[in-house]
Amino acid sequence: MLLLIFEQFHEKNTLEEVPRTPSVIKKFIDENYHRNIKVEEIGKLIGINQNKIRKEFKAQYHLTVSDYMSELRMLKAKKLIIDKKMMIKEIAIECGYEYVQNFTRAFKKKFGVAPEKLRTE
Repeated sequence: MLLLIFEQFHEKNTLEEVPRTPSVIKKFIDENYHRNIKVEEIGKLIGINQNKIRKEFKAQYHLTVSDYMSELRMLKAKKLIIDKKMMIKEIAIECGYEYVQNFTRAFKKKFGVAPEKLRTE
């Protein structure tokens, strides 16, 4: 799927279509938020300088790539916690966190409540 997205990007990419770059990046992040994605990796895959990716993404979405990814991960985590079908540790891994402590800290900072406490409310 990843390769298909970038092949489509390269086939259609002309000077007039460069503003589409942020939407291609966003789609990639939406589909791969659970992975440890780096802008450098995205740049290599689509053949665009990482600074240009950062600049265009921020101009389009008013968020940095990493802020967007963090926001997406936290919203997904909140949904999974409310669903109560997965353990917190599984949710942390599903949302791209290797360590539950880092996930819990990020979640509490974002929502003002620990994941376990949200689940019991």
